This record gives sequence, structure tokens and C-alpha cells, in this order.
Amino acid sequence: MSNIKKYLLVFGAGLLLLLSGFGVKTFADSVWAGHQNVQAVRQDIDTLTNRIQDKNRQAADAANQLNNSNNQLNQSKSDLQAAQSAVSAFQSQLNDLQNRYNNDNGSLQTQLQQAIADGNNKVQAKQQEVDAKQQEVNSKQQALDAANRQIADLQSQVAQLTERNKDLDAALKDVQDLQNYADNAVQQNQ
Repeated sequence: MSNIKKYLLVFGAGLLLLLSGFGVKTFADSVWAGHQNVQAVRQDIDTLTNRIQDKNRQAADAANQLNNSNNQLNQSKSDLQAAQSAVSAFQSQLNDLQNRYNNDNGSLQTQLQQAIADGNNKVQAKQQEVDAKQQEVNSKQQALDAANRQIADLQSQVAQLTERNKDLDAALKDVQDLQNYADNAVQQNQ
């Protein structure tokens, strides 16, 4: 074989390998891209499945809550009927008590008016005693005020006399000191 043929053969084989490698890579890339798409679809399906299951759980919970609420409503209706019956019974008792109260209140009002009149008479009598005692206290208070004024006058006089007595004591001491001084002077000059 000639060199040109060898070169052409090697060139052709290399070109064939290059083209086949490029085709395999392109095929592998497209297969790999399809795999990623499949994975993304699976994740989306899982997400939707989880959401549907959550919604189903929420719907079941809501149905349970509705049943519970209906049961509570029925119980409340029964309780209301029982309470209304109790109210009717209490209303009847209240009417009976109101009638008794009205009857008893009439006689008590009469007794109360009599007791108030008696109390007022006793209060007037005590008030007269209190007024007499108050007059006695007032006269004694006036006498006490007069005595307190006399005591204040006497205390004022005592204070004046005490002051004068201090002045006299000071003058007497000055005179005694002067006499002692004079006596000392006479004795020293003898």
C-alpha cells in the first residue's frame, strides 16, 4: 500500500471514530437528559400524591370535627331543653314566693311603721336628755375656759415675777460682789 492510501485509511478510521464518539456522546446526553426529566416527573408525582394525601387527611379531620360539632350541638339542644324546663319550674316557684312576699310585706310594713313611731318617740326623749346634758357640758366648758384664762393670767404673772426675781437676784449678787470688793479694798489698805 502506498503512503497516501495509508494516510487516507488512518484519516478515514480516525474520522469514523470521531464521528462515532460524537454520536455516542450525543446519544448519552439525550438519554441522560431524559432520565432527569423522568426523575423530575417522579418528584412531581410524589409531591402531588403527598398533597392529595394531606387533603384527604384534612377532609377526614374536618368530617370528624363536623361529627363532633353535630354531637355537641345535639347535646347542647338537650341541655337547653332541660334548662328551659328548669327555668319554668323556677318561675313557678318565684311566683309563689312573690305572692308570699307581698302578703308578708303588708303586715311587716304595718309593724315597721309602728316600730318607727315608737323609735321616733324614744329618740325625741333621748334627744331632750342629750340637749340637757349638752347645756350642762356647755356651762361646765365655759367655767373651764374661764379657769384656763385665770391660770394663763397667773402663769403670765408668775413668769413676770420670776423674771423680776432673776433681775433682783442679779442686782443682789452685783451688790454683794461690790461689797466683797470694797471689803477687800479696805483690808488691803489697812
